[in-house]
Amino acid sequence: MEFQQKLDKDLQKLKESQKIIVSADKTNNLYLLSKDEYKKILAENVTKTHKKCDANAVDSTNTTSAAPASQPQPDDRAEAPTTDNCPATPKDHKSDFKNAPKCRPINPAKNQIGKISKATLEKVIGDMKPKSGPNPWKSTKDAIEWFKTPSQENKAKFIKSDIAELHPSITESLPTRAINPAKTHAEISDEELKIITHAKNSLLFSEGSAWEKKDGRFDVTMG
Repeated sequence: MEFQQKLDKDLQKLKESQKIIVSADKTNNLYLLSKDEYKKILAENVTKTHKKCDANAVDSTNTTSAAPASQPQPDDRAEAPTTDNCPATPKDHKSDFKNAPKCRPINPAKNQIGKISKATLEKVIGDMKPKSGPNPWKSTKDAIEWFKTPSQENKAKFIKSDIAELHPSITESLPTRAINPAKTHAEISDEELKIITHAKNSLLFSEGSAWEKKDGRFDVTMG
């Protein structure tokens, strides 16, 4: 009963609070931030890797992203990417979070070409698997299951690394360099390669404005 009463009191405090409830990035923690605090930490992390762009950039990105979608079937339609503002999730799993809090801007403004790109890459991986030496895993679960097999017992080890700004640091040349060797094991057309590239042609929206990466619109979005 005491637990239920405490729960009710805490819930009432949250309802009456003027602060924003923010979910953490990789933990189950919740944080109460004032609107000014939230806007400040979000702005700092958005402007670190992105620059503001105008309406012409939005139209151009939508047009470019829609082009590959017109290829599969004449009656197919692709919706324009949303312009939903990106939320910020505090990265409280970082060791210096208390002294230098950072957040991850989660980008919900993804174009639908990503679904076509995902299917294309899954087909390529499926073609490669029986022909190539390395295991092209498609999920964390696949990697863990392989790690547990008797053939890998006492042979394999996981390496854990924390790469700063991993997603923003990925440029257009990286997937191209990764796909080129795959062409020796699987058939990848120029059109499919174009779709994979177009899927990462995106903008980020915050505080009613559009933002693009400082080094171009190729963006491996987070979220």
